[in-house]
Amino acid sequence: MARVHAYHTTTPEHGAHHGVYHLHDDCPSGKRIKAEHRTSGTGGHRLCEECAELAHSHAYHTSTAEHGSHHDVYHLYEDCPDGRRITPEHRVAGTGRGRLCDKCAEM
Repeated sequence: MARVHAYHTTTPEHGAHHGVYHLHDDCPSGKRIKAEHRTSGTGGHRLCEECAELAHSHAYHTSTAEHGSHHDVYHLYEDCPDGRRITPEHRVAGTGRGRLCDKCAEM
């Protein structure tokens, strides 16, 4: 799975998948959008549920207080500056019932 720049479609070709944006190159719904119908950006739409599931399957957090204010958040992306500060021995799979890291949300 690779995260890509946000894209969506403005054509009705995708029915139920119209009105969402995609972030992953292996999203089944996103793959069905023809290259000529892809538009960069979110288009003000919500994130595709399949992309959200793909992202959350890779979520990680820390269960230690070593990261101060970052203790109550989870990360989705390996290149998140705050997520990279979590040492391997303190990295835990899943969301840990935290909120999404602000920097991951902006990525």
